[in-house]
Amino acid sequence: MTKIQVHKDRDEKEQVVFNQSMKVLERLMAHEKKMNEFMTIKCNDRAQFKMQEANKIERGFAAKSD
Repeated sequence: MTKIQVHKDRDEKEQVVFNQSMKVLERLMAHEKKMNEFMTIKCNDRAQFKMQEANKIERGFAAKSD
């Protein structure tokens, strides 16, 4: 083999490895994005639930004081 062919072969192998690594990283980034969206929704739901519970407690105290 000539030096040029050796370099071309090495370049092709490096390109394959690079492409595989990029796919893995893109998959991880997509997963992180979905997880972040999920946690944001969950946090908002929890905050809303706590607010509703606090309102129920306040209404209970208001009804007892009347």
